Amino acid sequence: MSVDVSRENPARIDEVVGTFTPTRPDDVAGVVAQAGEAQRGWSEQPVEARAQALRAAASHLRPALEEIAELTARETGKVRPDCLGEARFAVAVLEWYADRGQELLVDTHTDEQRGRLLLRHRPYGVVAAITPWNAPLVLTMLKLAPALVAGNAVVVKPSPLAPFGVSRMIELVAGALPAGLVRVVFGDADVATALVGDPGVHRVAFTGGDGAGRAIASLAGRSLTPSMLELGGNDPAILLPDVDLSDAALDRLVVAAFATSGQVCMAIKRLYVHESRYDDVVEAYLAAAGRVLRLGDPLHQGSTMGPVVTGASAERVRGLVSAACGRAAQALPLGSVD
Repeated sequence: MSVDVSRENPARIDEVVGTFTPTRPDDVAGVVAQAGEAQRGWSEQPVEARAQALRAAASHLRPALEEIAELTARETGKVRPDCLGEARFAVAVLEWYADRGQELLVDTHTDEQRGRLLLRHRPYGVVAAITPWNAPLVLTMLKLAPALVAGNAVVVKPSPLAPFGVSRMIELVAGALPAGLVRVVFGDADVATALVGDPGVHRVAFTGGDGAGRAIASLAGRSLTPSMLELGGNDPAILLPDVDLSDAALDRLVVAAFATSGQVCMAIKRLYVHESRYDDVVEAYLAAAGRVLRLGDPLHQGSTMGPVVTGASAERVRGLVSAACGRAAQALPLGSVD
């Protein structure tokens, strides 16, 4: 028997955002089978008919963007304006694929002296989409929209840290589509394992850490299931002697490091600064952080940075800072607190 799981607000740890019932791994096969059944009829429709349904799904979604953004802010700790921007981008992605489905999926026929080539686009069948918590709406839609317009069904497994904004978005999208075509399963690694390993899944799309990515690639490789893996990053910024230290440039540098509290793959993780500009960069960076970073409740107006996503994440950050200071590093406070 599955036990309901609560997700608390990382900014207000006594507040429960909601609860979900994890999908039993044994039940995943039934979900995939239902999606596969819906997919067969969906793939037989012309591309333009599928695109029209996706445009209707976008119209269902637009009036609920504020609601979805607030849910996402409460469950992830991302500030509300960022969540609203992400929700709007997700709708734009859906509409983009709907508008371009016909041209993206057109068959091409080449007949020349060297030979004849006929290129046709055919759906895979059921796509498994496994998404992370840190940009849950857009990273789900970047998998969902192209798969649907191409004639596939999709089973989404959102992160247990951010299930509610995604599931609400999918509920609204699914309301404009054939029953069973888009499904959601909830849970952790055991559910992901059951989903990726199901013989009814014909393609896997994953965004997340490299550890989980290795596990998914290994499992998908057993059945040669085609997979797309978008993994993490650990990227520096390198500041040379001719670096631009204007306010605008430094503000962008700070935002690039601390968007989503630094918990995104493309965030700047560290700065390498030429020794001749070290003091100048530190001074300018502190000033920019004072202008840009205001740590506070993600739902409060004016907050530009929320908490990290869990208590365990906060402890890990404290440990990293402590370890660095133990090796003679100096920790300087940045920004301000609401």
